[in-house]
Amino acid sequence: MHSLLMFSAGQLAHEDPSEPSYNYLELHHRQQALVALRHSLSTTGVGDNADALLGASALLAFHSCATFDDDNPDFSSEHYLILMNGISMLLFDPFYPF
Repeated sequence: MHSLLMFSAGQLAHEDPSEPSYNYLELHHRQQALVALRHSLSTTGVGDNADALLGASALLAFHSCATFDDDNPDFSSEHYLILMNGISMLLFDPFYPF
């Protein structure tokens, strides 16, 4: 849920750059999405949540690409690569219910 809210807040921030609360909400929901993803993976594993975990991971990875910072490419690419590694781990999990 937080990954979708992150995207929504990011779109609102893009459409109305004069409103600083949208940027705050985008970062807040990104942080909450990362915390929830990490918690879900560490406590329950993939199991029945495979589709939701894959969707959240894909949205977070796409967000890292969409917010790429030309002034600091190492920071943005590092987040993207970590998230893509997580997606590949989910896809190649032997318990992923295809």
